[in-house]
Amino acid sequence: RALRVLGLPRFTAPTWEQVKTAVSSRKISTEHEAHECIEAMLLLLDDPYSRFHARAKMAAVVDSIDPPAMNLASPGIVLAPRVLAQVVLDPSEALPHARITFREVVAVRRVVPHGPADRAGIRQGDALTA
Repeated sequence: RALRVLGLPRFTAPTWEQVKTAVSSRKISTEHEAHECIEAMLLLLDDPYSRFHARAKMAAVVDSIDPPAMNLASPGIVLAPRVLAQVVLDPSEALPHARITFREVVAVRRVVPHGPADRAGIRQGDALTA
């Protein structure tokens, strides 16, 4: 399918120079045609991690990661994993010895303005600890 969309001969493994020539010589007049070309090029990469999201689909992906607003039952925060570094000084030693510890925590990525978390004083970057 990718070869057909790009106008390349079937049953061949095109070089990227051939793909570039095929795409640059093609007249693309609609957003749909542009998306088809991009998706075809990504298929030729054969890379399971490369994705293309059209504008409407990308908005849904971004909203799933960082919702623009919360419903009324929500606490009004977006959480994310973070690594917390803590410096501990041992005052019992003659020469103060600093020890740095790292631990994974859940941190506040975003606080919805005027939401319950905002009214409670929770701020972006706060770490939630048990």
